[in-house]
Amino acid sequence: MLSKGFATLHPTAQVALSVGGALGILMVLAERWWPNARPFIPSAAALGLGFTTPAHNSIAMAAGAAVALVLEKWWAAQAERTVVPVSSGFIAGESLIGVALAALVVLGLGS
Repeated sequence: MLSKGFATLHPTAQVALSVGGALGILMVLAERWWPNARPFIPSAAALGLGFTTPAHNSIAMAAGAAVALVLEKWWAAQAERTVVPVSSGFIAGESLIGVALAALVVLGLGS
């Protein structure tokens, strides 16, 4: 699209891109127009990442966030030192397992 232009996209992709762009702009403007409603307006950046990031990465991030939430609720004193490393560890661990599985497939040891 960047080299040949918007018109080279399939018509349904053009509509989806236009609708997604308009919704993203509206969400950002809604946060400015109605600051009291901000907790109820979804993040445009988070939705954009959610639609482009593979599910396995999103699941690892959600698992890390859930563990962080539990740690924050039960061990508030330890939360500041442990929340980010635990969450990051889930994401990194998922990625490392993916690399290990790919290596096993290349070596003929996996399916």
